[in-house]
Amino acid sequence: MIDRLKKYFLLSFIALCPLVYSTKGLSLRDVQEIFYQFFSIIVIALFIGNVWIAAFLILNVITFLHAGADVGQTQVLNVFLAALLFMVSKAYFKKNNLTQLFYVLIGVLLLNLGWMILQKLSLDPLFSGQTNGGGLIPGSFNDPVGFFGIKMANGIFLSILIPVVAFFSVPVSLALFFPILLCQSVSAVMAGVSGILFFAYFKSKKTFLILLPIVLLGFLAVVFLDFKVDPKTFSSRFPVWHSAVRYALKNPLGYGPDSYRNFNKLKDFVFVGDSKYNHAIAKVDPEHSNANQKFLKVQYYNMNQIAMPPFGMDMKSPQVDFWDNPHNEFIQILFEYGLVGIIILGGFLREIYLRFRMSEKSTEVVVLASIILVFLVASITQFPFHLTRLAYLMPIILGSFYGRTDTV
Repeated sequence: MIDRLKKYFLLSFIALCPLVYSTKGLSLRDVQEIFYQFFSIIVIALFIGNVWIAAFLILNVITFLHAGADVGQTQVLNVFLAALLFMVSKAYFKKNNLTQLFYVLIGVLLLNLGWMILQKLSLDPLFSGQTNGGGLIPGSFNDPVGFFGIKMANGIFLSILIPVVAFFSVPVSLALFFPILLCQSVSAVMAGVSGILFFAYFKSKKTFLILLPIVLLGFLAVVFLDFKVDPKTFSSRFPVWHSAVRYALKNPLGYGPDSYRNFNKLKDFVFVGDSKYNHAIAKVDPEHSNANQKFLKVQYYNMNQIAMPPFGMDMKSPQVDFWDNPHNEFIQILFEYGLVGIIILGGFLREIYLRFRMSEKSTEVVVLASIILVFLVASITQFPFHLTRLAYLMPIILGSFYGRTDTV
C-alpha cells in the first residue's frame, strides 16, 4: 500500500508540475512554485520512512492551506527541515559512534557553564537580561542565561545534558542541578529529575532507589519555594491552558501552523494577559479595523463561566502582554493541528515506547530515551519545540534513537 502511494504521488508530481494552473489572479509562475513547494513536501514525506512523521508533514501542509496559506510558512518549513534532519541523523548514527555526539554536547555545556559564571560576575560582554515579553533589559548582565538568552531555555538545555553527563558519571550529572536551580525554572528541574531517574532505573536499580527519595524531596522543595515566592506565575498557566483547549474544541480540525499567536482566515482572536496575571481574549473589532491596522475588543476569561462574556471590556492594567504560545506543547498541537495532530503525536510516542521496550537497553539507547523524556516533560509547562536553540536537537536525538533501535 505504502509503495503504491509512493509511486503514484511521485509520478503525479512529475506529471502535474508543468500542468498546474489557476484562475484566481495569481501568476502562472507563482502558482507553479507554490504547487512545487507543497507537493514536494508531501512526496518527500512518503519517503521519510516513518508513518507518523510523514503524516505530520502532510498535516502541516493541509492545515496551512486550509487556514488561508498566509500564516505559518516558517513553521511548515521548520517541521520539514526537522524531518530531513531526522533522516540524516538516523542514517549517520546507525553506523557511527554516538559518543562523538555526546562529546560535542558536553563541549557546548562546558562553554555555557563558563559563560554563566561570567554572567554571575557581571562580566558577560554579549548578553543582557530579558523580559517575559522577549525584550532586553539594558545594563543587566548578571542573569545566568548562558548562551540561551532566557533562563528557562538555559535550564532546559542543562536538564537535557543530565543524561549525557550520566553516561560518563552519575554523580557529576547530579551537580548540574545547581546551575539549573540558578535558572529559576521549575519546568527545567522537573525535566532534569525525570531524566536522571529514568536513566538510573534502567542502568542501576540500586542507584535508582538511592536517588528516588533524594531527588523527589529536592524537587518538592523547589516547587514549594517557587510557589511561595511567586504563586501567580504558577497559577497563571491554568486559564491559558483552559482557554486554548476550549477554543481548540470549537474547531477540532485546528487553526493551522503558528496560529496560536497570529490571526488568520480561521481565527480572529489572540490570547493576552495584564500585569496582574489576568487572562483575556482579544478579538478583532471589524468596525474599526482595516487591512493595515487591527483594533481589538477584549474580554476577561473565567474558567468557571459556561457562556463567554461579551467583548468590549477594558483591561485593568495598561500593560498588556500577548501570549505567543500556551506554555504547553501538547495543548498547542491540539490548538493548531486539531484532534488529528494529537492522534499522530500519540501514535508516534507509542512507537517510541515500543521501540525502547523491545531494545537491548544499551547505555547509549537509555541516554537517548532519557533526553526524549526530558523534552516531553519540559513541554508540559514550557515550549522547547518553539525555540530553535533547543528544538534543533530533538530530530537529531530522535534519528539517533531510531538508528540504534532499528534492529527491533
